[in-house]
Amino acid sequence: MYFRDFSYFDNTISYRELNAGYEILTLKDRKTLLYMTFLHGLIHGKINSSSSLSMVNIKVPARRGMVEVTFAIPVARTNVLQKSPIIQMMSKYNELVRKNEELNIFFDSKAQFKKGVVQTIMMLA
Repeated sequence: MYFRDFSYFDNTISYRELNAGYEILTLKDRKTLLYMTFLHGLIHGKINSSSSLSMVNIKVPARRGMVEVTFAIPVARTNVLQKSPIIQMMSKYNELVRKNEELNIFFDSKAQFKKGVVQTIMMLA
């Protein structure tokens, strides 16, 4: 796109700068957005997958405690469980909520949630 706009390509401009200039998410950020959209749909019943939903562990607070994370991540003995998509989605959501406490997967509509995720991702960049 830069070449199309300016008829040359400047090697000193980084990938992040190009993405910021054209207001495009990086591939990693797009993957995060898709993960969060899938998790939102799974929790709201838009995606019918009982096996995936059974892997989602919502952390319930103790009587007097506050919840620091929304999803409880199981302890993995191997990389297979740790790198599974559902576990990565829950971990990423917990990470995003630490950065933006306004983000709420349970009460926000899909459009509001996606907007909040994109804003949080842009804050981190």
